[in-house]
Amino acid sequence: MALLQLERISAQYPGATAPVLSDISLSLGARQLLVALGRPAVARRRCST
Repeated sequence: MALLQLERISAQYPGATAPVLSDISLSLGARQLLVALGRPAVARRRCST
């Protein structure tokens, strides 16, 4: 049983011609960890909008 399940996720930066993520799916169960890394400036911009 998945505690977190994402299906067909896509993301694209404003003004970009192609997505940075396309059709991503994942499931996380108990005691599993997901770490997402990226540039801190991008994360701040995304969180503040």
